[in-house]
Amino acid sequence: MAKPRTDEQIKRRREARKRWKEKPESREFINAGKRRHYERYRERELERKRLSRIKHREYYRKYMQRYRARYRAAMLNGASNGAEIRRRILLRDEYFAAALAMVPRGLPPDVRDDMTMEIVLSLLEGTHTLDTAKKSIWSFTPPHYRDRFKTMSLDAPIPGTESLRLIDVIPDRKDDDE
Repeated sequence: MAKPRTDEQIKRRREARKRWKEKPESREFINAGKRRHYERYRERELERKRLSRIKHREYYRKYMQRYRARYRAAMLNGASNGAEIRRRILLRDEYFAAALAMVPRGLPPDVRDDMTMEIVLSLLEGTHTLDTAKKSIWSFTPPHYRDRFKTMSLDAPIPGTESLRLIDVIPDRKDDDE
């Protein structure tokens, strides 16, 4: 254990250190030490970055190999694009497969997909079972597509009226609040 120093000893040491730092040769010695430290630090840091790049490059390469292998396997099984691959993955779910089988195939793909997802959602929520969903299949039709399975224009006149348009009978949001 070091002996406690007196104020006089501390003062003499500080003066000696100050004189030593003022000498030109000691300044060069200090700077050389700083340079050596910086060079060693820089070499270590460059090596760490190099190893990190190699590690990430290797991880990315392995990830891409796995991705390409899955994609190739899906392509060999007859999938033509990413959407088809996602659809095949979804078909593994029993609710999705049953809902897709219920929806008529003559509908456009976007309406068919909307109906399928609405059926799956109602099955998961528990508002319908497979039997009740099959009986009320047309209730899952998207609202914009309900009238004879055609998209309706809001500016088109309503049949049987003189100049009444569909947009005229839709209430404003302000009316709902009041």
